[in-house]
Amino acid sequence: MSHAHEDHVAGLGRYGAPVHAHEDDLAAVRSRAVMAAGYGLPPDATEQTEAMLRDRFHVRDRPDATGFTDGAVFDLGGGAP
Repeated sequence: MSHAHEDHVAGLGRYGAPVHAHEDDLAAVRSRAVMAAGYGLPPDATEQTEAMLRDRFHVRDRPDATGFTDGAVFDLGGGAP
């Protein structure tokens, strides 16, 4: 994951592939509630936002996600640099 915005994490719960997220966004990828709370909205709006993330963007918790730091390099199987 480049970052934990809803349009980047939508559908991750549908795949069994490993998920790697930058350490700054790792908690939000692991928990939809953390993602919704991160918007800094009042409690009632946070609940609505979490429901929207679930229902509209199909965001699911990925507690198995692992973190990486700036400068990490991933081998994508021999693609062009």
